[in-house]
Amino acid sequence: AWEHLIGRAKLQVHEVWYEDLTTDYEATARRVLQYMGIEKDVPAIPPPPIERQAGELNERLRRELHEYLGLPSAA
Repeated sequence: AWEHLIGRAKLQVHEVWYEDLTTDYEATARRVLQYMGIEKDVPAIPPPPIERQAGELNERLRRELHEYLGLPSAA
């Protein structure tokens, strides 16, 4: 739906992929700032506000689901 809206409205967008943020956060953030024309106003990129939310409970539930479905467990 977003792609349709953007296309119909002929909006200019800068696509950012989550995978790019996680693998090279600073370079991706710099590209966004450059697209916005404010890269010179931000001398240092702050650390990513992303932190891993998974924990032992998530891992246990994942293993149990894999067992229930008869799938091999990666852990």
